[in-house]
Amino acid sequence: MPTKSDSSTPAVRSIGTTVVDAFKVGGMPLATVVCGALAIGLSQALAEYSWLCLAIGLLLVLVGVGVAVWDQARQFGPFIDFTKKLQGCWWERITPDASAAISFLRIDPNVTTGTLRLRGRVFDRDGRHIADWDSVDSCVNPTTEKLFYYWTGQGRKGESRAQNGYGEFDFEFPAEGKPTAHGRYSDTTLGQDGKLVTKLTELRQASPDDEKVIFGDDPAATTALIQTRIRQFD
Repeated sequence: MPTKSDSSTPAVRSIGTTVVDAFKVGGMPLATVVCGALAIGLSQALAEYSWLCLAIGLLLVLVGVGVAVWDQARQFGPFIDFTKKLQGCWWERITPDASAAISFLRIDPNVTTGTLRLRGRVFDRDGRHIADWDSVDSCVNPTTEKLFYYWTGQGRKGESRAQNGYGEFDFEFPAEGKPTAHGRYSDTTLGQDGKLVTKLTELRQASPDDEKVIFGDDPAATTALIQTRIRQFD
């Protein structure tokens, strides 16, 4: 005749299997949350110890969730810190500069993709606004301090064709002084012969005053600022 101990063995094995499976899937945080949920469930079966089971269960759930949040913060902390460093306005010097000479670049969080969005206004050496471009997608590597992106752009002339390409920036954050970056991007004119041109770039941080001039309504001030920044790079 089966004893009470014998009948409880499958249940114990089932609980053990559940905890082990939870550990395999989500590590210690998930296993801890599952143990807490099981303890809360026991509070209904063991009326005499219900308060104790409930207290232990809630404690285990809170510990498991807390460990999970801490682990996520530890993993994504470098990514978040690095992307924050990149956000803001930059001057992008372009070489060779037969057409595009400098770009006023803005880097903002992309809430849709969880990455970064890059948008630029392109000027020639005379300070004329000749094109605009926008990133389609981007990714970063905090370990190597690199930013990669895919972009599309359009010239301001009506007959200008759309362009696209890939680009990258290699950032430097010195202990003293402002951050800078060097990079390159590919430029392909869509709908033509598919010729690929690679240009070199250098980034320097722009000031809030620079942004006001670039997006202001004084073309003369914009032209003067562009020419000044180009000379400072050269």
